[in-house]
Amino acid sequence: MRARASPSKSFAEMRNSMGSVVGLDIGTTGVRAVETTTSARAVTVRRAHAVPLASGTFSEGVLRDRTALVAALRQLWRHGRFRTRRASIVVGSHPAVLIRPATVDWLAARADMDAIVAVEADKRLPVGTKNMYVDYHIADVYDTTSEDGDVRTQASVAVVGVDKVTLEAILDCVWEAGIRPSGVDVTAFALARFINQASSGPGVVDAVVNLGATTVTMAAVVDKQFVAELPFGQFAGENLTQDISLNLGISTEEAEALKLIDHSQPQHHPKYQPEDLHDVAQAISAWSTSLVRELHRGVSDMAHTLGMPVGRVWLTGGESRLPNLAPRLSAELGGSSRVAVLDPTAWVSHPEKLQAVTEKTDQDLTSAVAASVR
Repeated sequence: MRARASPSKSFAEMRNSMGSVVGLDIGTTGVRAVETTTSARAVTVRRAHAVPLASGTFSEGVLRDRTALVAALRQLWRHGRFRTRRASIVVGSHPAVLIRPATVDWLAARADMDAIVAVEADKRLPVGTKNMYVDYHIADVYDTTSEDGDVRTQASVAVVGVDKVTLEAILDCVWEAGIRPSGVDVTAFALARFINQASSGPGVVDAVVNLGATTVTMAAVVDKQFVAELPFGQFAGENLTQDISLNLGISTEEAEALKLIDHSQPQHHPKYQPEDLHDVAQAISAWSTSLVRELHRGVSDMAHTLGMPVGRVWLTGGESRLPNLAPRLSAELGGSSRVAVLDPTAWVSHPEKLQAVTEKTDQDLTSAVAASVR
């Protein structure tokens, strides 16, 4: 696993230099794959598919049911009809993946940088590095001058730790399903690269908020480079799903779908009683209010720490589709930042292939698209 400072390269990149690329996003609620080709003009979607995972396949970011994951991956390739069995994989479930910022002395030799970052990783990662694969991403290299006039070259790095047991279990399932990993990437890095063309430019921080079932994270991107990530684990979408499931006595799958409907139009959903829809809307509103306030705090802290204004705030992940979430966050930020849902269909040719899969499976394909883009 290797990282490079260049924004055009992926974390731990080992991809083919020609032909189409399949981005494989192995999430806690589903597996998603998108095959694309990239030219100077556009990213073209060739094929796309997604398969939901049974509840309990993953728990707290840890794989619990290997058989279910292998079966889902085989089904994904069988129905997706991808032209290659090589895939660039993204992983990002907290606490299996930890990302911490650090500042270290810049050393020209890669081996020396590896050594100095390894020492820093032991300090930064709360569980140490014994049971983790460790790598790093160089965000910036710059000179500092001391009071004595001494010039010192330093680097801002993102230290990444991936739980060995979790990653090896996932990769074993990938191989068993007949898929060959061409590289392993971190979701936050893949999304940061994906929004490069919409970067707000030097001196401005953009935020990518990934609202997943078990993980909510905010990544800071400055001048097309990933800089830092903040976790918001208490706002994982599965918590809201479980509350709705328990209150209405329905399955988690049904509760997940119920979250995303228009609760202001009960006549369009005769299956549910108006009072039930009202209760769901109230639960979503309370959860969204707390989430928006916490994200506002996170955005403000990020801007203060980096010493620069916030440009765009992108929302992605399954929970980003919750009704009115983006407008509420925009209002909370006071209109100083532009907030939008990161819709991959607006960034590629043949978006109808992505739309059809999302409508059929209710799975978000943004990370899979990002993984497929060189």
